[in-house]
Amino acid sequence: MTAKSLPPPQCVLLKAFRWASGLPDAVVAPAAGISLRAMSLYQRETIPPDADLNRILPVLGYERAEWDEMLAVLTRAKARRTGAARSLPAALTPVDPAPAQQVAFRRVATEAGLEAGKAVEECRVELVREVNARQARAEAEQLCSDLLRDPKP
Repeated sequence: MTAKSLPPPQCVLLKAFRWASGLPDAVVAPAAGISLRAMSLYQRETIPPDADLNRILPVLGYERAEWDEMLAVLTRAKARRTGAARSLPAALTPVDPAPAQQVAFRRVATEAGLEAGKAVEECRVELVREVNARQARAEAEQLCSDLLRDPKP
């Protein structure tokens, strides 16, 4: 797949958020008040309008600030890959950090961002586990109740 055929970062991010939530399009779209077709397009090729996005994100369990933060990361990464990222400024005075130091700062910041991402992922995994456990418990309780009422299926 070439860079020109890649979907916009907003589409990639929405698909990632939806995938991470564990919810299928068929659940998210009606809960957000949009069509299944629109939900599919928003994840493949069409940048979702703010009004729709603001309804989709809570269904997926995300806040708009999380979206904006992750979109900024994707946008910067895309700019870096295409050469549009700003280059490091040269040291203008003897007290400014040297370019090598700035590269080290960026590397540390990137590592910190990756660690933060892992922490967020771990929290999301725990949340999904809790939701799945609650659903499984409710289903088991219903089955037990049904069996108590009618022990012969």
